[in-house]
Amino acid sequence: MSASAPSRKGGPGITQSDLLVINKTDFAPLVSGDLSVMDRDAYALRNGGPVVFAQATHDAGVDDDYSLRPLSG
Repeated sequence: MSASAPSRKGGPGITQSDLLVINKTDFAPLVSGDLSVMDRDAYALRNGGPVVFAQATHDAGVDDDYSLRPLSG
């Protein structure tokens, strides 16, 4: 199984969350992960919903401003 396979599972955390954060992207090359495949799959599974690629321990991708609609209910 490739490193990008988890993005293909399509569970509710991926498909229904307000924002999907794919963290530790610096590890992708070490485990034969392909960020472009992860990006494509996440975009398709989320119907274009927001996705952030991050390296949180290095403050990369974590200070972007995202305008999300408030939860209804």
